[in-house]
Amino acid sequence: MVIESFSESILKIKDKLNSKELALLRGSLSMAIQEICPNGVLPKNNEELSLFKEYAYLISRIQNHNKISETGVNYFGRPSFMTDKLLNQLINEAKNEVRPRAIKQIGHYLGLGGTIADRIALSNELNELVTTYTTQSTPTGIASYLFYEKVGDGLAAHVDTTSFSINVNINLWHEAVGNKNSFLYVFDINGEKMRKYYFKPGEIMITYGDSIVHGRSQLSVNESIGILTIGFTPRG
Repeated sequence: MVIESFSESILKIKDKLNSKELALLRGSLSMAIQEICPNGVLPKNNEELSLFKEYAYLISRIQNHNKISETGVNYFGRPSFMTDKLLNQLINEAKNEVRPRAIKQIGHYLGLGGTIADRIALSNELNELVTTYTTQSTPTGIASYLFYEKVGDGLAAHVDTTSFSINVNINLWHEAVGNKNSFLYVFDINGEKMRKYYFKPGEIMITYGDSIVHGRSQLSVNESIGILTIGFTPRG
């Protein structure tokens, strides 16, 4: 008698799941990953390490995205349309308009929208960049500013919701007195290796956010980070 693994069983039925069932499965796997690997550090316990790798493997495959990079990152750089002028406009909007109304979340403050952020989210330039490095996609129109400001702020290992199936992460600033210690971390599609990313202002990362385990390490003393995240949904 052959006993199937958990992964084998799930992958056999994944195409029969509706969108709500798939979202529930993804959310359950994401919560399990947060328990096993909350800060992006691979567990030393062999059983937990095996579970983490299995969950990361599953998450990267249950949604049939066929252009996920093996590293988890499809694009990282600063495109030509992200000019100094545009970057400064986004920074001004973030700090002066959005931050005063941002809502406290676990490990950061969240501020929705803004005229400039919303315009970028629906722009042809960004859509072309996303399409080039992932697939034909539709912008969700959801743009969110995230503010990391205090010692210990950060984001636990997780995967995103459907609204950020493709996640565009734009760094606006990373300020620090002394060393810049916080970084964005991304695991590969098999959960075997974690890579650290230190952004410069204006740099953009594109990932399949609903399929890749990622998070942000905790801030140290006198460190501040502002980012803009924008969501896209693959067509078809």
